[in-house]
Amino acid sequence: MNDYARVKGGAALPSAEEKKPVVYPKLSPAQPLTDAELSRVNENRLLVHQHIPEAIPFIGDLAKLGMIHGWRNVRKVEVFQKEKP
Repeated sequence: MNDYARVKGGAALPSAEEKKPVVYPKLSPAQPLTDAELSRVNENRLLVHQHIPEAIPFIGDLAKLGMIHGWRNVRKVEVFQKEKP
């Protein structure tokens, strides 16, 4: 692709050595959760563990990267019925 871009006069893609690592902005410190928010977080975490356990590593990776504060940022988990009446 880079050769084609050069022939056509376009800018070549940066090489792997030229690429800069992605730096995510730091999150502000998390505020303490209210009892209602804590209840929501616990319910969402339980639903994820029961119905979409394959999402658990993804959520953990986002937290490790500093992109989310953890389970508190999982805002909504909706479980669909397999068959509608």
